[in-house]
Amino acid sequence: MYGTDAVQLIFSNNYYDREALGLLSALEWVHQLHLGPIDFELDAKKVVDSFSSAHQDVTEFGMIIHNCKTIFEQYYVNSSVEFVRRQANEAAHRLAKAATSSASFQILVEIPDCIEHILINEKI
Repeated sequence: MYGTDAVQLIFSNNYYDREALGLLSALEWVHQLHLGPIDFELDAKKVVDSFSSAHQDVTEFGMIIHNCKTIFEQYYVNSSVEFVRRQANEAAHRLAKAATSSASFQILVEIPDCIEHILINEKI
């Protein structure tokens, strides 16, 4: 699977490597769940710009982006990877922050407390 090359970078201190690994994990996970079409929204502009670029990047970051592109081209029709400002995606940012404190994988059925007030305010 494409993500196995990127596993070695999981402890990278580079913010963009971690964001790109997040996209790679999301692409693999959504594919395994047979969901689609999907709009992937990221607040890391460099990751989105690199994903959209035809430029070949030979760094570790570039390898992760290459794997993302390969998976996306194979499995995602009518889908997109888009940049959104963090302020416009506060619920996702808080949820991601809360997930880092979780010891194991979780599928949420109910809205977590950490984002409930944000979602309620967005509906108003």
